[in-house]
Amino acid sequence: MTGAERSRRFMDRAVRLREQFIAALRNARTGQRELLARLLAANADTAFGREHGFAQVRDLRDYRRAVPIRPYAAFRPLVDRALAGERNVLTAADPVLYFATAGTTGAPKRVPVVREAFNHLTNNQVVYWGCLADRHPAVAERDDAVVMLHLAPRPFAELSATGVPILNPTHIPAERNGIMPYARAPWFPPPAALGDAERLYFFLRQTIEHDLRGFACLHPSRMSGFAARLAQDAPRLVQELHDGTVCGVREGAPNPARAAELERIAGRGAIAPRDVWPNLEFIACWYGGSFKLYAPSIVEAYGAPLVAHMSASSEAGHITLPIDGEPMDGPLTVHANFYEFIPVDDTVEDATSPEHLARYNEATLTCDELELGGRYELVLTSPSGLYRYAPGDRFEVQGFVHGVPRIGFIGRGGIVDMTGEKISEQHVQAAIDDVLGELGLAAVCATCCAVFGTSAHYVFVFEPGGAWPAAAHDQLAGKLDSELRRINSRYELKRSFGDLAPPRVELAASGAFERHRQQRIARGAPATQLKDKLLHTDPLVLSALLEESHGS
Repeated sequence: MTGAERSRRFMDRAVRLREQFIAALRNARTGQRELLARLLAANADTAFGREHGFAQVRDLRDYRRAVPIRPYAAFRPLVDRALAGERNVLTAADPVLYFATAGTTGAPKRVPVVREAFNHLTNNQVVYWGCLADRHPAVAERDDAVVMLHLAPRPFAELSATGVPILNPTHIPAERNGIMPYARAPWFPPPAALGDAERLYFFLRQTIEHDLRGFACLHPSRMSGFAARLAQDAPRLVQELHDGTVCGVREGAPNPARAAELERIAGRGAIAPRDVWPNLEFIACWYGGSFKLYAPSIVEAYGAPLVAHMSASSEAGHITLPIDGEPMDGPLTVHANFYEFIPVDDTVEDATSPEHLARYNEATLTCDELELGGRYELVLTSPSGLYRYAPGDRFEVQGFVHGVPRIGFIGRGGIVDMTGEKISEQHVQAAIDDVLGELGLAAVCATCCAVFGTSAHYVFVFEPGGAWPAAAHDQLAGKLDSELRRINSRYELKRSFGDLAPPRVELAASGAFERHRQQRIARGAPATQLKDKLLHTDPLVLSALLEESHGS
């Protein structure tokens, strides 16, 4: 099959699936209730279905009364039974694989995926890439137009008791990605034996001779790391281009002309992706919540606009699906999961605590009841057996498509409560955004660490984006304190009582956040799935970020 034929077949499928998704959006209210009824009927005779009386559930009111909202911890014993080989625990359909998550908010999770859910994942990707190719035709027309940085396909290494694969979603074997445009690239898949850092170099070396039009990844730190690696390894790239080698192995013909060109570019100063690939048209990555701190530096380094990545995602799959060129997340995937929402109350405890969830068992909202600008915690029911699952993710309604909300990720619902102040990631995000904007400062990354003890306080750590005026450091702590007091009455109360000491500000060395990320990877965290948290209670995070800046 020729490249043109592959492109035509892919685009034909993408158009057909997009039309089906749009039809689901137009019929979302009815379709959501039909989806829930079908899932409950199909799984009524499972252990979970019998325990919760699925056969007697007639409507959403019955469902709310029969099944409490719960976090993953409540599902873990049931998932463990399925992993051990027991059938019909959560779903009548057997899982085809289990996704292993990073466990950034607790112990790693094992999430079952049945065939229906896996098909949704694949079809959603086809829709996304098809829509992207409509706006950037080279994506479908050429095999070397786009590079997907976060995928690291590997053979199945871990299996359940019955032989079902257990893997990180970014490790799905290459043949399962074969239909996607990025999977036809000459550098895909990268060698499975390469570590995270060397894989970035591999992509650099393989793409340096091609006219790239786009990059895609999940975490924006990967884009920053790729740009840093380019500047660091320019001499190595020049030598390998000259010699015709890739990672030290002879591969293809030497390219002295491109080597000389790269050497000239590097000679003018710090080399950036925009210098190497001047025809870049888009960068696709997460940039909601705390991720938006990366956006200015990425746009500057790559010289291309950010577009919405294919989905806000949870353990249950894709939550949103962009189908247009709007610079925001897409509408809910109403065809894939049944959705409920809890209005965000910034004064509540941990969003996944049983006490908090119990208050909303019978008081959730459906997707047709959400309001523009409203903030909500997600509750979902998936084909894979997560019933009324609360992952702790919070979203804001940014618009509507055919009446279905576009929801953008704003953070997780975790709360830190050293003295009764109940600080959330949303509080920290709002304070950082407002104060940096007021002072006109740019930060590559930032986080906030709780310091427990008799003088409990918070430490804000910033990695400056460029040079900061000396006075800025002194102003930051006071302004952050004032902003937190303004937006959180309990923080104000505890500061006034003296229970909570003033916050402190520290500046991290350049690259400190990325090096900390690499240290986590070296200790076994899955590189392609790590998420930055804005609020930490682990003192090791603070010490790791400040180690270099304090010279220890």
